Amino acid sequence: DAYELPCGHLACAECVPGVTECAACSTAVTGALPDDLGRSARARARIFCPYRPSEPKGAGCKAELSVGQLPQHLAECPFRPVPCPEMCLPACMLPAVLLPDHALLCTHRPVACESCGERCAHNRLDEHRRTCSRALLACPHSRCSVRVPRACMAAHLDVCSFRQVDHQLKETIGTRPPIDHAGTARVPLQSLSTLSFPENVRYPQAHLFW
Repeated sequence: DAYELPCGHLACAECVPGVTECAACSTAVTGALPDDLGRSARARARIFCPYRPSEPKGAGCKAELSVGQLPQHLAECPFRPVPCPEMCLPACMLPAVLLPDHALLCTHRPVACESCGERCAHNRLDEHRRTCSRALLACPHSRCSVRVPRACMAAHLDVCSFRQVDHQLKETIGTRPPIDHAGTARVPLQSLSTLSFPENVRYPQAHLFW
């Protein structure tokens, strides 16, 4: 049998004679009454979910339930506070009903790099893109339309048809390419075939210009 203490908590009949204070709230015990009537009254009582809205039109749980239904409801309530699975903030707690929307916008949500497929946090994706070895880069030569992975760019530059070469300017060259401050003609490699070179004149060997 249970007895109700003055504070509203319960104690068993065997413990009541020696109880001087409530074990739950430390309130002094001056007497106790059998809980037969109180137990049945509590069984019929309806209570609100603790996650009810603070304002009549506010967002929150509006469920009314019995004392026996409360534990299961608290474990399933759509407005119970849950942490972000990515721990975007040390104490990030939000209603469970908002978790799907939060997962789409969370700055720490995992996303895949579109070039290599590696997964990283969304807020670090731009940093990863700047160093991703498989990211496609445009050839720096203005007339070249080739796009190659970052890891292959050095090899492409060595063989690019539009890489620029040096050629010492001669009076006999029919087409005059742009000249830099050192008097060196800079022309795309493909353009060399359009230049006219007299057969009886020897020119320095062209070399790559970067």
